[in-house]
Amino acid sequence: MNKEQLEKRIKELDLLIDESKNGVVNFNTEQERLKIQLRDINKPIISEEIADLINDKIDYAIEHYSFCDSDNYITEFEISYDNRIELSSIDLDNYADLVREVTHAVMEVFKIDEDEYTDSE
Repeated sequence: MNKEQLEKRIKELDLLIDESKNGVVNFNTEQERLKIQLRDINKPIISEEIADLINDKIDYAIEHYSFCDSDNYITEFEISYDNRIELSSIDLDNYADLVREVTHAVMEVFKIDEDEYTDSE
């Protein structure tokens, strides 16, 4: 092979490599889309209206939860070097009430069939 043939073959291979890269990108994109579909395949389907209603219920429950109630927190104080009292940590201790409120608000959207029990295992 002479110089021109080698350069031509290199350009052809560059084009083939670029096409292959695009193919791999397309395969990766499709694979990710299919993984999402597989993950979501057993999820119950709800309408946009129900999704908005659930969002509104969660928003309402959290908005009306008493974050101001100091009994809901575990706090630790410390004295700094200049004798100031500082709050060193604060943890939401009573999160079970928040979970209960949010769950209750969301469950208001659904009618629960207490007679039907499905084992998820």
